[in-house]
Amino acid sequence: MVFGLSRRATVAAVVVALTVFGMTVGTVLLLATGRTNVGWFMFVLSFGAWMFAAVGGMLLVWDSGYLDR
Repeated sequence: MVFGLSRRATVAAVVVALTVFGMTVGTVLLLATGRTNVGWFMFVLSFGAWMFAAVGGMLLVWDSGYLDR
């Protein structure tokens, strides 16, 4: 467990970190190289995965009752 998080929350945090990395790599490919199609594809795919993981993480926080404190 990372920072006392549950296994599901740790997985959500890792997925969000990986998607942010993917968006960064996609942006670099888009702006610094001639591979614009690959850059756009990586960015859009990573952004969609980030949205999915972020919503999943918010639902985990909501279900844990953390916001009720």
